[in-house]
Amino acid sequence: MQEVKKISTRSQKFYFTIVSYIKSNSRLPTYQELGLNSKQNVNYYVRHLKESGFIHSPGYATWEALKEFNSLDLKQVKINQPGTQKTTPQLNKRGHAFIIKFRIPHIPNWKKRTEFLDKKDIKYKPLNLFGGGQQIVFKDKKVWLTASSIVVFDNSSYFSETAKLSKDRALIEHIGIIKHFETLFDISLRINKNYVFKVSRQHFGKVRDILAKYYIKNGKRLLLRNEKGYWLLIDASFKFFENMDELETISKDTGVKDMDEVIAPFMNELQKNPGYTPTFVLNNLNALIADRKYWAEHQKTHVAAIQELAAGVKKQTAANQELIEIIKKFRKE
Repeated sequence: MQEVKKISTRSQKFYFTIVSYIKSNSRLPTYQELGLNSKQNVNYYVRHLKESGFIHSPGYATWEALKEFNSLDLKQVKINQPGTQKTTPQLNKRGHAFIIKFRIPHIPNWKKRTEFLDKKDIKYKPLNLFGGGQQIVFKDKKVWLTASSIVVFDNSSYFSETAKLSKDRALIEHIGIIKHFETLFDISLRINKNYVFKVSRQHFGKVRDILAKYYIKNGKRLLLRNEKGYWLLIDASFKFFENMDELETISKDTGVKDMDEVIAPFMNELQKNPGYTPTFVLNNLNALIADRKYWAEHQKTHVAAIQELAAGVKKQTAANQELIEIIKKFRKE
């Protein structure tokens, strides 16, 4: 369901400028040309315009203006602008910073791919890698083309209830990009009917986290590592949105498990029990140790008393036995 919101004068200016620019140049303006802070800000406006039928892309990196901009015709779909994005408590896991490497099969003339890029007027940069390669921008993502792989660098955010669902959303997006690439090049990138890939980087943030809020408020940084490498991060300099206060798991191998099975359960319990702090635990543990020590000392005393009692009983038993013998002797006489 769409919801209608009042469009600010500033936003109307950006919408109008983008439509006018496309009309004159048949391409999208850069965020620098619009005076915005990032490409994601441009994407926010472009998606609204596209949803409302003002613009469309007939081909790669080519855009057309379909009609003059009119704010009354703009559909305000539920897309939050970067910098002001809000999430519900159920969607408080943010997957981001994905790098996914797709292995490719043998493709005839793949070595001549630069000729195809030139023919399609797709701009590219040579990669300073062993074996070479090209860097292009495809579907607003940085993409590396190499002899054996296609690597997709993703700066988008994927909000969901869990890190696993967030990662699933990212993978669906990346598979879609690969399918568009197949259509553009008229090739298949499947190996034995499947896409073969590995995740080279992944970050999962728990937004509005109480520990992250404390660290960021005090300008502190947290970076933890184990024997496999860094896995947990809080860093205000990496803050993607305002007031997100993220605690991030960053292992490329265990990031999902670290978030869903370690961090989220622990921090949620901590939030439900605000008095359950390390100081609280330490104080109670010390009290328990002191109590155990007290009873251990008394146990030693009790053991000694029991030992003395046992010795006394043994002496008394011997005395009784001696008395019985005397009585028996007396009776005989």
